[in-house]
Amino acid sequence: MKNIACIAIHGLFTDKKIEKGNQSLLIYPAIVNPAQGLIIVSNGAQTNLIYSEFINKEESDPGILLHGALKDEFYIYDPENRFVDITSTEPDVNNTPRISGVISYDKAALHIVRQIKEETKKEVFPFKLEPSRGRLIATYKGIYVDILQSFEGNPIDVEFDLDEDHKELAASVYRSLAPKDSEGRDFRVAVAVMSFNMTNLETKLAIVNNNR
Repeated sequence: MKNIACIAIHGLFTDKKIEKGNQSLLIYPAIVNPAQGLIIVSNGAQTNLIYSEFINKEESDPGILLHGALKDEFYIYDPENRFVDITSTEPDVNNTPRISGVISYDKAALHIVRQIKEETKKEVFPFKLEPSRGRLIATYKGIYVDILQSFEGNPIDVEFDLDEDHKELAASVYRSLAPKDSEGRDFRVAVAVMSFNMTNLETKLAIVNNNR
């Protein structure tokens, strides 16, 4: 994957889960490619805010774009919860963090809003893209308990194989999320990887879905 930038997201939903759940929280664009060399991802409706910030202010620096889009409260109507601030944690028992990411050519940034000791905090982590290296951020710590614990600390450094294309990378990420214990519950739903070639800016998308 020489001269390729890519971004991966895990946790797309099945039709059955959407039908049973809160649709205003479950239906949203997870990945947007609004311009050549620019990819926006998130785990919620805040994708639309980041996209609007880019369109209205023509800002493509990942860190500035994420901060500008998510620094102020923004409410959407929700039949179940009345109004929901999509720049804060989700209105559920876990106070699910909202995570977002942007890649713009050779720059990237990750954003998380989470509760720390009952205080809601927003943090942006900008970084430079490097060959075979990336950053990982998640909603939860990964330990299955009745009330899930938010991701802690800074994004985690990860490495990947430069010889893998976008389809192989999606498969590798999906395999890496498998339960360590053969009897453990498998919560994997899907992994999506979008990549673009830094030479010709061609964009490609691969999805691994355990329901298909």
